[in-house]
Amino acid sequence: MNDNQSDVILREKWCIPQWFKIIVSLLVGTGVLLGGYLYYVSHKHYPALPTTSFALSDELKAKVDALVKEDADQKALFAQLDAITVPEPGNTNESDAATYFAAIQGVSSTTLRTGVATDTADQVFKIGSTSVNEFLKLQTDQSRLGALFTHLHTRIQQLGEMYKQPVLANRITGVTAIGDIPKEYVYPSMRVADGYLLAAAAALFDPDHAVQYQESADDFARRGMLYGWYGQSDIDATKAYIDTYLATLSLREYLIHYSDTEQTN
Repeated sequence: MNDNQSDVILREKWCIPQWFKIIVSLLVGTGVLLGGYLYYVSHKHYPALPTTSFALSDELKAKVDALVKEDADQKALFAQLDAITVPEPGNTNESDAATYFAAIQGVSSTTLRTGVATDTADQVFKIGSTSVNEFLKLQTDQSRLGALFTHLHTRIQQLGEMYKQPVLANRITGVTAIGDIPKEYVYPSMRVADGYLLAAAAALFDPDHAVQYQESADDFARRGMLYGWYGQSDIDATKAYIDTYLATLSLREYLIHYSDTEQTN
């Protein structure tokens, strides 16, 4: 083998295949194009999007200002309501026991067991044939109504978790719990609070029957005691709490004043 033949063999051995060169070229070209595109995009100055800004009419500005003020007023009101509390429950077992055993005399346990499942606020508190809850949804601003009930329930829950009052049947011997004890708070009682709030709301729209609504709230609270869920002291404390809550709230103004067709007594 001569020198020329050796050179040819070496060149063929170490020669880069043509297909490999093509792939490398494509990759390099693609990288250059991609890099250029990314540079272009990152340095491109897009024109600002058009914005629409007009001076509000006096009427619309007044509405916007009123909404802003109403939101601020509601936050301030709820801050006042947050300050309302109930005293720490005392040793009321003796008086609660006496009240319970006196009230349960002559009351059929069968009657209590039969009625407990349907003894709810929606079933008890009605304006005509419509539950007060549904009636309020038709007559008032639902966002404000929802905010009110959410706030009250949240506050009852906070106070209940603070005091952790046991249910009546668990603290007084001889008291029988009837039905499934609601996962509600005893002191203050969510059931009692809802009853008095709904009675007050119903009386705003149907003042001719205000006394009957109040009596319904009293009976609703009392039946919860007969079910063995809470005592008379828990009812009294919750009612005092709701009385202060409603006085601070001014329920008529909260539920009615902003309505397009304000209702009167």
